[in-house]
Amino acid sequence: MLHRILLAFAIGTLPVTLLAQSVTSVEWNDPRITYTGTWYTNANTLEVGGSSALTNAKGAEAIVVFNGTGVTWIGTSDGYSGECYVTLDGVQSTVDTSNAASATYYSQTLYSIHNLDGRHASTDHRRASPA
Repeated sequence: MLHRILLAFAIGTLPVTLLAQSVTSVEWNDPRITYTGTWYTNANTLEVGGSSALTNAKGAEAIVVFNGTGVTWIGTSDGYSGECYVTLDGVQSTVDTSNAASATYYSQTLYSIHNLDGRHASTDHRRASPA
């Protein structure tokens, strides 16, 4: 079964559970991620692996294809971030990556889903520019 997840803003690490006993970490610069629209490299030693991809462009997407039982999107939450769409198996969810504290939090779980089966595709889609 093909699953599509639509994620957004800064993509640091996407740990993907391939088997019940194993987890594979997919970094933002992995060739399994296809980006559309305008994305930037955000170099920061506090990011997982020292950098991530980010966008502030409405409609920008990041698509990840994976086989596994779940996916967790780990990224940055701050006062400059905002909402994005996550779509999996045709069901769209809204994920708010901002935080009220206006502080920057790295390596945060922004989206997570489990108990999947088969082949999946994950995409990052920017909903709107932050105010």
